[in-house]
Amino acid sequence: MTCIGTNIFSVLWCDGVYLSTDYGDTWTKKSQGITSDYPGTISAKGNNLFLCTGDGMFMSTDLGESWVEKNNGLTIKDVRSITINDDKIFIGLQAGGVYLSTNDGEMWIKKSNGLVDGANWGYLLASYQNTIFLGTLQRGFFISSDIGENWVLSNYGLGGNAIGTIATDDIYVYAGTDMGAFRARLEDMITDVDEIQTESELFVLPNPASDYITISGISGNIKIFDIMGREVWGGFITEGERISVKDLNAGIYYIKAEGEMLTKKFVIMK
Repeated sequence: MTCIGTNIFSVLWCDGVYLSTDYGDTWTKKSQGITSDYPGTISAKGNNLFLCTGDGMFMSTDLGESWVEKNNGLTIKDVRSITINDDKIFIGLQAGGVYLSTNDGEMWIKKSNGLVDGANWGYLLASYQNTIFLGTLQRGFFISSDIGENWVLSNYGLGGNAIGTIATDDIYVYAGTDMGAFRARLEDMITDVDEIQTESELFVLPNPASDYITISGISGNIKIFDIMGREVWGGFITEGERISVKDLNAGIYYIKAEGEMLTKKFVIMK
């Protein structure tokens, strides 16, 4: 369901799009041009409407009076979700990845770098500022902090990998899974501490990592925090020391040098 002014648009599965101009008292079908029998999520961008269906994307520029296909660039047309971030439209395809359009659906470009095997089912999308959140039915929760260019698995603290819904407000990102409802603070999820400017700099290699990391740029006490702000490792290191991260879950982590304004983000992928 979405709104443009006082116009409320709703979608009925296997039926079509309906419009109410009287706060839901009456509804009128507005599906001319929609050739799919499986309409799904609908969203508004300005005065334009975008409809996800099992047969691709459709767009209306006249409050639903007429619809046209917008599928150029899509390799699979089973579109399950949509999120709009300023002039950028992201859609999630069933078994097809994430696609981006910057020209109101005239062309779609695949943006699935970092999505691991098994993450191609049941895409659910949400966004906040420049961060895009992605929920899947098999591999859990992914985050992109660079407008979809790269995705990182972030399931730490999340119960269940089968995500049925995600949403954001001004404080939290929420996920509903097969194990219940979960939330995480947005500021913890989207803060990119790599932007901290200091005279010195920490270096972490490899990044992303799987079994170990080598830290250079400091000798002293450090702590490693997960994306929820929980300390997962702490100790004294020497320049270029190698640290095992085999026991840490896949996700985003931060290294903080004690007593100094030195912080570094790194990623663990399994």
